[in-house]
Amino acid sequence: MRYILLLATFFSLTDCNNNTTEMKQKTGDTSPLLYIGTYTANLGFVDGKAAGVYTCRLDTATGAVTVIDSAAAYNPSFVTLSPDKKFLYAVSEGGGKPTEPFGGVMAFKIGDNGHLTKLNQVSSYGVAPCHISTDKTGKFVFVANYVNGSIESYGVKPDGSLTDAIQKLQYAGKDPFAHEMFTTPDNRFVLVVNKGLDTVFVYKLEADGKFTEIHKGGTVKGAGPRHLSFNTARLNDKGVMPAYVINENNSTVDAFDFDTHSGTLTNFQTVNALPADFKGTNTGAEIEVHPSGNFLYASNRGHNSIAVFQIAVDNKLTLVENVSSQGAIPRNFGRRIARRHHDLHLRRQPERQARRRRLDDPVALCRGDGRDVFRRRRGVLCQLPESWCRAGEGGRPVGTARARVDRLAAGHRRLPVGLRQHPESRRARHLAHADFRRHRLCRRFCRRAADAAGGGRRDAIPLPGRCGRGLGRRGRQRA
Repeated sequence: MRYILLLATFFSLTDCNNNTTEMKQKTGDTSPLLYIGTYTANLGFVDGKAAGVYTCRLDTATGAVTVIDSAAAYNPSFVTLSPDKKFLYAVSEGGGKPTEPFGGVMAFKIGDNGHLTKLNQVSSYGVAPCHISTDKTGKFVFVANYVNGSIESYGVKPDGSLTDAIQKLQYAGKDPFAHEMFTTPDNRFVLVVNKGLDTVFVYKLEADGKFTEIHKGGTVKGAGPRHLSFNTARLNDKGVMPAYVINENNSTVDAFDFDTHSGTLTNFQTVNALPADFKGTNTGAEIEVHPSGNFLYASNRGHNSIAVFQIAVDNKLTLVENVSSQGAIPRNFGRRIARRHHDLHLRRQPERQARRRRLDDPVALCRGDGRDVFRRRRGVLCQLPESWCRAGEGGRPVGTARARVDRLAAGHRRLPVGLRQHPESRRARHLAHADFRRHRLCRRFCRRAADAAGGGRRDAIPLPGRCGRGLGRRGRQRA
């Protein structure tokens, strides 16, 4: 099973199975650890009442999250883990006051059962640090300060604590809002997404932790780029892979080609992350590519939804649907969790709470209106109200009957080895129509489930619209 978890702030996850054997022997719990950063003070745009960084356990079977510990910290609004999962780093979002001109950057050691011990705290040399990350080796930490638009790099000592800033850079302009700073997958470049300057800056990462600008890719003026996500699964033999940027101000997504050799960005598409009929106020927030490389998720604050995009062969995006976040202002969702456990964990700022939702297939989210949408790569299988999904045919769970349908369809799709060598033969063409049989079985199952649970309310079920594809009119009439 896959799950979507709606969380209260930014977070990172570490898995005990990847930590030391000593930790497993002491705790006896191998479920993943979830670290949640929070706001602890009233900053005007948020009234933080949390205690600091929370340590939780994630039940991968049910998706449930249990708080087991917390570490006191001031506004640790964004956290990240070291590559070896032994240390946690967090911003302390503050500054801008005569007595407190700058925010902070904190280092924690991860101990038994995920317990955090603070190692040290250094100045962020900017106001409202909003993003923190490490390089792939764990030797350096990068911080972006939002209000004054500055960025810094820090060194990591052998004990995991932080050095003073190695390099500081201040952007010029009226509102140079730096929103994200992180390294590329090959650790050769550092990217900075600057919302105020409508630019993604590319820097070469030096061996000493310093960085030198080599390129900048622009978005539409006023778009407000916020975060970027690479599609590493689509890296081609020329060293080019797509990168997608969520724009906060105009709620669009920009698609770029990133050249991993030269570090250049080339824009090839801009798409809207909102439904065409939406007229309200909205801002884009987070963006993440599915591990398969075939789908993209982006959060909308205002419309309060997750935009689901399908990524075509040419890496262009098509908006599939907008799924309700079941709460206001979905600000952030977890990347490490999405890649490691096929979960999507999402932050809703005002409620300060967590919710779990199922994701049964990379294409489809569990819809916010109470319907499970079961999809495959070639189209919709069936779409039923949640109560029918639980009841199923004759009181049996839908999952059991659906598995039976899948097995039957799979049986029709098997092509004997001999026929693979003669795909033009009549028998091979006949077996190639298994897609139609699959949809026909699904129609029958949907109708039986509707009759059993809804008293014959077949009109309430949006049956698959692509049934019978490939067999022509006769096949569709028989379905």
